[in-house]
Amino acid sequence: MGYRYCRNCTHEFDSSEQTNHCCPKCDSPNWTLLMPIQGKAHNAVGRALRNGELVKTGCVICGNPKVEGHHDDYSKPLEVIWLCRPHHKERHVRLAREGRDPAKLIRYQG
Repeated sequence: MGYRYCRNCTHEFDSSEQTNHCCPKCDSPNWTLLMPIQGKAHNAVGRALRNGELVKTGCVICGNPKVEGHHDDYSKPLEVIWLCRPHHKERHVRLAREGRDPAKLIRYQG
């Protein structure tokens, strides 16, 4: 598959060395390998922002210009809601209470 670099310790390793989706040196998890559907959606948003297909707006709740993209449905990667960090956390807490947090639903589907 090729070589990878750990974002935590910058260790370079062949992907065949990787076990449990973690760096063989420091054992830190590779987020995009642990949660590939979320990783693909995250990468799609990054590409769309660079290409100008998506434009960040202020937080839809408070207008704060420092925002993060939130996906209600990872199968629709370019449908994002722009939220500041506190409101993004709040949304995940609310969705988790309702049993509808997309991050947790994807994570446990295997």
